[in-house]
Amino acid sequence: MTDEDAPVPLTFGALALSSMWAQRFPNPDDLRPFFDAGRAMGFERFELSHTHAPAALASIPPDVVIASVHHPCPAGPPLRPGDDATSPDPAARARWADALLRTIDTAQRLCATAICAHLGSAHDERVRKLWFELHSRYQAGQKGSPRYVEALGELRDRLAVVEPAAVERAVDVLASVVGDLRGAGVALGIETGYHAWELPTAGGMRLLLEGLEAAETGAVVGEAAVVGAWLDTGHVGVQVHVGTAMFDEWFEAVARVGGRWVGGHRHDVVGVRDHLPPGGGQLDLTSIARRLTAGRSLAMVSTLEVDWYLSADEIVRGARIVTG
Repeated sequence: MTDEDAPVPLTFGALALSSMWAQRFPNPDDLRPFFDAGRAMGFERFELSHTHAPAALASIPPDVVIASVHHPCPAGPPLRPGDDATSPDPAARARWADALLRTIDTAQRLCATAICAHLGSAHDERVRKLWFELHSRYQAGQKGSPRYVEALGELRDRLAVVEPAAVERAVDVLASVVGDLRGAGVALGIETGYHAWELPTAGGMRLLLEGLEAAETGAVVGEAAVVGAWLDTGHVGVQVHVGTAMFDEWFEAVARVGGRWVGGHRHDVVGVRDHLPPGGGQLDLTSIARRLTAGRSLAMVSTLEVDWYLSADEIVRGARIVTG
């Protein structure tokens, strides 16, 4: 019997399935077909993506187990494009914080234990253009060319200039919601980015968590820590291929702040294309998972986050690889 013919296991245990895959269904405000299909594949836990309107959240059956939610949840106004925790605009940061409070409320109401959130961007046009150039030259087969190496150095130098102030702004924003997180019994994981202009970098993550600790918010002290990092394997995989980050950098940076991994998105990558099923790309996800769990200090959520066009069979095969 081939792997394709093998029976679906009764359960994938603690592995959750992200509702990113729900985009394949015609009605975005009805998540029931997604949960039905996920359960048929063997999933008992789920993560809510960051695209769902309040109507979609209202469609969740009461017996569905939501392990985590991806900020913003619900999506939509008053949060605006470009609003994030690193913005130089105080009003934009305030709107992001207000949206995070709504996400915390969603997580608490659905009994989720974790929130995944993108912190923000560098808000720097030079950083954005350098990343676009590197991404484009990579796809054109020019990695390693003199200009590629030059642009990579320029990007790193520019990030070193703009990131500290951005992280400082984010520390203030996160410090304002620590009490709400703790009251809801929810941990917040700051996700590793796909684009190099998404912050924090690995070093920036360390600065962020150290900054929260220095602010004496209780966010990252001891076993009751409520803020940490969230490893997205595909995002880091893309940055590894482009040359803007390494997995080792991330593991070392988070280890230096107590190994505070709140959760992880498991998906594979080919080149700069992510959200592929495990085993369908170039990453050694088994080795990555081993390092992740060995260095963590928080109870961790694990989510299979794959794109909507993938078949149920492809997802099942990927889930088997992740769960061993």
